[in-house]
Amino acid sequence: PPELNPLAYEVVPMTVQTQNHKASINHAEPQSSTERRHCSFEQITPLSLSFTVKPDKAVTLYHATVDQKPVVLRMLN
Repeated sequence: PPELNPLAYEVVPMTVQTQNHKASINHAEPQSSTERRHCSFEQITPLSLSFTVKPDKAVTLYHATVDQKPVVLRMLN
């Protein structure tokens, strides 16, 4: 249904992240938890219009921090 948005709680990094591309046969990277953490958002401000993700009539975008990490909040209108 349109009212259920699977990306509503998606965390989008605001900085470029590099990955180590060395293949390791013996060690698998631990999978991060998909469980939603109970945390509070801080420093909430409207997202800059120059950001690549554009808001529409259904969603308003905000920049915030969670655990001192930058995130994008998508709020349904």
